[in-house]
Amino acid sequence: MSKDYGVADARFNSIIKYDERFDSINLLDSNGIMRLVANKEDDTEAVGSDFSSRGYFSVPKNTKLPYMGDAFRSVRGLDVVTFSVPVLDDNGNVVAVVASGSTLSNIVSLTSLPEDIEGMYFSILDSRGNLITSKGKAPTEIVNVKDRDSLVASLVAGDSSLVMSEVNYLNDKVTARGDEIVVGNNKIFVAGYYL
Repeated sequence: MSKDYGVADARFNSIIKYDERFDSINLLDSNGIMRLVANKEDDTEAVGSDFSSRGYFSVPKNTKLPYMGDAFRSVRGLDVVTFSVPVLDDNGNVVAVVASGSTLSNIVSLTSLPEDIEGMYFSILDSRGNLITSKGKAPTEIVNVKDRDSLVASLVAGDSSLVMSEVNYLNDKVTARGDEIVVGNNKIFVAGYYL
């Protein structure tokens, strides 16, 4: 509330230095103007820029709920997923949004899925069908499998939970089960494949 950005800047930069989960942490004011940027490269070029049209700002600003975005290639060339939360005043008004980014490989290292066992594996996908994890590993680049996997196509189209037999995105003949998980105003999907 005091807009003491120095305190927030020091805190964000200390988090970036010791917490591998975050590639970046940013503070946007209530108009979507970037006020603070902390990232691994100390690149603060975005400070002062307008990000009001970006989902990681507009969704928490309008809904007052946390947000998880889809995977994308950042301007710094990293494949990341954004997370953001609104900062509310005592009257429930959004006064800022804190947004962070995490690389796909960091998400995999933090994800707790059942261990892959012989004949069974799991994947996590964003709301568009991009792989976040595949068989417990991060893809080397953003890969959309919606057109190569009937289960994923059905989940992206709006089915919240289903089981089906298919030849999946890895060309395995499987029985597949998928479920949606709602995060703020977005969805991710968990798919289990049984050979």
